Amino acid sequence: MFNVKDASIMINFHPTQQDGILQVSFSDVKINIEDYKVDLHGISDLSAGIEILFRNFKQFFKEELTNMLAWRLAKSVEETLNNLLVSNGEIIELSNKEQQANYINATLI
Repeated sequence: MFNVKDASIMINFHPTQQDGILQVSFSDVKINIEDYKVDLHGISDLSAGIEILFRNFKQFFKEELTNMLAWRLAKSVEETLNNLLVSNGEIIELSNKEQQANYINATLI
């Protein structure tokens, strides 16, 4: 079991296009993880050793987690925006919590 508490992520997205398809890259990723806990509940020496590694190398695993989450988030945004552009045409309405009308003009991409 791997528990992460009080985490937040800040990321800068950089949209570009390649062959008419929106590409999203990222930079300046900052992740704040207050703490995490690892309990493997294993009975072998291997599971105990892995648990010790996770506990003692927190900074290394935070950096790896940051890279993994940033890449997955960028690809998710890229896929979602491409699906919206393909299915909705040139003007795409975006919904938000304040119920204001927001739009993306896909002809600019």
